[in-house]
Amino acid sequence: MKHISSRVILIMAISNAFDLGAEAGKKLNKTCCLNGGTCILGSFCACPPSYYGRNCEHNTHTQKCGSVPHGSWLPRKCLMCKCWLGQIHC
Repeated sequence: MKHISSRVILIMAISNAFDLGAEAGKKLNKTCCLNGGTCILGSFCACPPSYYGRNCEHNTHTQKCGSVPHGSWLPRKCLMCKCWLGQIHC
């Protein structure tokens, strides 16, 4: 039987802990993240494109600037401005 160093055992234990954390994250994903987000550490989300917020609850495609739809351009004085994430940017 070969001698296994304590460092190798520690690395294996840490690796297994991360694997279990990923599985737990997948189980919690249904409760903490919306719109297909991936749960990280049980309370934060990695959101898919076009979603943002702690729980991926905001969609950039539906965030309006008052009555102006997201992504629309409008003239302001001598500038062209765009509605983006609920704010007018010139």
